[in-house]
Amino acid sequence: MEFKFKLEDIAFYVELREDPDFKPQQKAPLNSDYTLDDLKNGEFNFYSLFIISKKEDQSLKHYTGGLILTSNKEKILKELEEILEDFDYIDQILKEWELLEKGKGPQWKKDIK
Repeated sequence: MEFKFKLEDIAFYVELREDPDFKPQQKAPLNSDYTLDDLKNGEFNFYSLFIISKKEDQSLKHYTGGLILTSNKEKILKELEEILEDFDYIDQILKEWELLEKGKGPQWKKDIK
C-alpha cells in the first residue's frame, strides 16, 4: 500500500509492506485486539512502514518495522491511520525538518566544510 501527500511544503511518500519474514528480537507484545493464534492463522501480519519526506533538494528516509496489523485489506488503512496518529510519526518528521532548517543542514554536512 502506497500513498503520498504534502504538508507544510514537505512531500511525504508513505509505503506499508507486509513483512512475513520479520522476526522480533523479543517476543512481540500482543494486546487484547489479537492473539498469537490470530498471527498464526494469518488474521494479522507483521508490516514495515517506510516514509520518505522531501523538501526542495533534500530528503529524509524513515523506517519502522514489526508493526502488527490486520490482514483485512478493507481495515488496514484505518489501522495505519491510527498508528500514524497515535505514534506522531508525521509530527516527529516535521520536527526533524524544523531542526535541520535551524541548523542549516545535518551535522555530518557541516563537518565536511
